Amino acid sequence: MLSTPQRLGVVSPFSRPRVSDDNPFAEAIFRTLKYRPGYPSKPFADVEAARSWVHGFAR
Repeated sequence: MLSTPQRLGVVSPFSRPRVSDDNPFAEAIFRTLKYRPGYPSKPFADVEAARSWVHGFAR
């Protein structure tokens, strides 16, 4: 099971075992975003609105 991905150069993630959605970097930045004063209280209208907001945050 592991030999083919290893032979192809695929690196296994270093997340917790058997937890598919554990990504500590993504979780940390999401928490940072959620607690920003300008974080919207309602969902974004579309993906472009979300991208625009994140772009402003990153600047």
